[in-house]
Amino acid sequence: MHIILAFFIALYPHLKIEAYTDSTGPYFVVHAPHISTDFTLYVTDLSYSKDSVLNVSYPDFDLWDRKKTEDSVFVFRPTKRRTFKKNTLYAIRPSAFDLKDKNTLLGTYYFFRLNKKGKIGIAPYIFPVMQLLSKDTLGIFFEGNKKSYASITLFYKKESPKTITHNKKCRRHEFKIPYQKDLLYYRFSLYTKYDTFTSHLVPIKYRGKIETFAIFGDTRANWAMPSERGRTDGVNEEVINNILRAIYKDEPDFVEINGDLISGYTNSKEDALMQYYAFLKSLYPYASSIPFLFTPGNHDMTAPMDGDRRSHKDPTPPQSAEDLWKNLFMQPENGPIEQKGMPPYKENVYFLDAGNWGIFFLNSDYNYAKENRKRISGNITSEEMTWFLQKSRYFKHSIVIFHEPLYSNTPIKGHALDYDIVKRDSLLNAFLRSGASLILTSHEHLYARRKIADGKAHKWIYQVTLGTGGAPIYNVPKEKRTGIDAFSKETTYGLIHLKKNKVIGLVKNINGFVVDSFKIN
Repeated sequence: MHIILAFFIALYPHLKIEAYTDSTGPYFVVHAPHISTDFTLYVTDLSYSKDSVLNVSYPDFDLWDRKKTEDSVFVFRPTKRRTFKKNTLYAIRPSAFDLKDKNTLLGTYYFFRLNKKGKIGIAPYIFPVMQLLSKDTLGIFFEGNKKSYASITLFYKKESPKTITHNKKCRRHEFKIPYQKDLLYYRFSLYTKYDTFTSHLVPIKYRGKIETFAIFGDTRANWAMPSERGRTDGVNEEVINNILRAIYKDEPDFVEINGDLISGYTNSKEDALMQYYAFLKSLYPYASSIPFLFTPGNHDMTAPMDGDRRSHKDPTPPQSAEDLWKNLFMQPENGPIEQKGMPPYKENVYFLDAGNWGIFFLNSDYNYAKENRKRISGNITSEEMTWFLQKSRYFKHSIVIFHEPLYSNTPIKGHALDYDIVKRDSLLNAFLRSGASLILTSHEHLYARRKIADGKAHKWIYQVTLGTGGAPIYNVPKEKRTGIDAFSKETTYGLIHLKKNKVIGLVKNINGFVVDSFKIN
């Protein structure tokens, strides 16, 4: 008799793994349609220490007995030289070299453990993701590999530990954590009557203030030029890891990823979900300790869609891409109210109160269509702008974050919000009228900074584009960089420092070197 772990892990586009146990122990079934190759199964032992987020060892190969049971289905059993300890967390991922396409493919991590009976036990499927709900409140969500109860224990410098429980038996668990200055660590648990998984101590890097944040965007995969770790379920895991490793050293108060988190453009909600799961896994372990926030891009808002890239319509709410987005994340819920029958703005349009500064997050790809339409560029709705103008009045200064630039940084006009010049100028005038001093965008896979003035040049605003999070980078020839004050095709991220009446921006590459800097008084 064997026990199936009732979910799948997909390697984009076609690789899935299932976990089983029988009388001989654990084994794994890999489904690989349309891939004509041998497979390697990597196993990683996870170890932790109190002061480090995660120590991981990467063995080159482990010994497995592989057997092809039917077309495109392979069974991997560990040999006697590869044993698994009970109550120890392991990570497993399949890899393959496709002889036809000459591509090395690598699946996302699947975490598993054996319980005291030697069966597949409770384990994390998605490790905790920390989000910033307000200056004083953190959100933490995670998922298990099967239905269970959950708890989080908070550890303080002076106070006794506090435990918060989620008594609903389910796979996904959400917790709201009131921030206190001496909050240092947390530990999460998944449990049933018969089995328990308890994590290591996870350090909390947030310190109760919003003064510095990191930002980058376009973490989707590069379908045209896949690499071993760069094409994992529609997400460029390799570049994400490189950027977050650098950001972690800078100790920002939160990290913002500005759209095109995934490749999207899929008719399947299940496939869209698998891509988002791959994205969330790629944030580990950094997102377990630093708060993250996300804004949607055009690729995210086509996950799912009904049609193809050239012509499609949007699924009716509550099956829309915006609905899937709000069900996945745990973000501030202070945005506008959508019209009846329209997709929600919930958790894809919101703001943060940072004292003198209001930080506004907009959805520049709210393009709901009930009928097939040709592919069009982005859209910031009138409801979003009315809401923004009302809320921004309460702040002395404001920063606006959305995916698609107002002004394109490439020679291809219409690639950004400049596809409709009249509407773009209306947006610009509204931002200038509100007193906003900085627009942060992505969408174009490059770094560019430009200063935009109104028609009379009486007011101006910076537009900074940071879109080198993993998608194929654009190279704009120097002679075609019209109106651009700074440009780079390196993999970069921004560090935004908020002072009382000014903002200082640093743009760094993944080696920590400053590529550009700017100051706005």
